[in-house]
Amino acid sequence: KKIELFKNHPPSRLNITLYGASEETYEALCGDRKAFDKVLKEVKATKVADGKVVLWNVYNMGYVVKTPAHTFGIDIVQKHLDQLAPELDFTLVTHNHGDHNNAHARNELALAGVRTYAGFRLDKPHEYQGKVFDLQYVEEKDMIQIGEISIRCTRVDHNKSEAGKKFVTTYEIDCGASTGNAVIFHTGDAHNYEQLEVAQKPDFFIFHLSVGLNIQKAIDKIDPNYAVFAHVWEMGHEVLKWRWTIDDATTRMDAIEGRDPSSLLCPCWGEKMVYTKKTG
Repeated sequence: KKIELFKNHPPSRLNITLYGASEETYEALCGDRKAFDKVLKEVKATKVADGKVVLWNVYNMGYVVKTPAHTFGIDIVQKHLDQLAPELDFTLVTHNHGDHNNAHARNELALAGVRTYAGFRLDKPHEYQGKVFDLQYVEEKDMIQIGEISIRCTRVDHNKSEAGKKFVTTYEIDCGASTGNAVIFHTGDAHNYEQLEVAQKPDFFIFHLSVGLNIQKAIDKIDPNYAVFAHVWEMGHEVLKWRWTIDDATTRMDAIEGRDPSSLLCPCWGEKMVYTKKTG
């Protein structure tokens, strides 16, 4: 069944699948391009009313978020980022893996002058076509304030290995008064639910569906309005190894107990979520 799902899909390796392979050759890349074109068109055209926030799944764990006041990205990796980057006020990166941030992304963010925050440092500033890009380093427990948006940072493990300890930065994003203070908690490839912590009840809790995280306990602990299963169809990972599918997501969603099924989400590439914060 899984082999059929991957029939005529690109081989692994991010630089090949996203930047070297032909969209005419692989249906998956063609679908990714069409989804991106949809996101780009909607990001440009969408006017966000007070009390609302809009989220788009771009690719993998990449999200664009638009509020009445700001537009920003989280873990944005995309072949055609040059078209999207000028629309972004800033971006956040959860950790230093190529499916969450890479040289191509840094090139396009440099050209667009987009400030990017991360919990790791580059060996040296990244230069591209006369532009210089450097990450804005955030410490564990830092608070970032950008306009009306407040972002609380924490550091968590990616896996049980020594190299994976405190490798991921999570972002608890209060999107500001114009959204009714909607909260997005993006945890990247967080592995240990016991390390996850929030200061406010999140409206959206975005997490990796298969990095060893105990999803049931994580959802019970965080208690979000919506639990968002992510890291689906990431084409840079090995087929049948770390390339998780919609089927994998729905299997894990079906296993969750004690939650309204409508509160469990797995957006596909290009999907748009319009959220109204309910207060009182």
